[in-house]
Amino acid sequence: MRNLPGRRTLPVYILYDEFGHSTIPNFASTANTIRGYGVSISIVLQSISQLSARYGAEYANSIQGGFNTYLTYAGADPETAEFFERIAGRVRERQREQFLNHVEQYQEYNLINAGEVRTISSDQALVVSGNKQPIKVETTPYFNNWSMKRHSKKGRARLPLPDNSRNRLQYVELS
Repeated sequence: MRNLPGRRTLPVYILYDEFGHSTIPNFASTANTIRGYGVSISIVLQSISQLSARYGAEYANSIQGGFNTYLTYAGADPETAEFFERIAGRVRERQREQFLNHVEQYQEYNLINAGEVRTISSDQALVVSGNKQPIKVETTPYFNNWSMKRHSKKGRARLPLPDNSRNRLQYVELS
């Protein structure tokens, strides 16, 4: 990593599926360090509560704080739905009775409620990213997309051996 990123360096993306079933010591500091080298990390959880169960509440908050974008699909458990309700934000409305009259009415409510997060359409996802407004996006499961389904059956990529085999990038199955 000391030599990365260079002008001819390809981007590095890490997709860590089933993250809630593993424990990585010092994950937050490691993730923050490698992000400084331009590495993108995405973790996949079934529930936000998996982080607290594995890492404890404070460290789970530290891990969550290191991510810029959050995404959920329909059927989120109550804790995950409430998490998305909180991070999606609130709406504030102010109304004046008349243009010159400074008597204001003020109302505040959730942009999206936990129940709405839990029951979004099965072909949608809710995305909350950085300083952007939350959005619902249309999604297609990979198994309903013929191209993605075909690619998923190809198996892992075979990498050529470099000249110096000690620096070889390796695919490691965890199952």
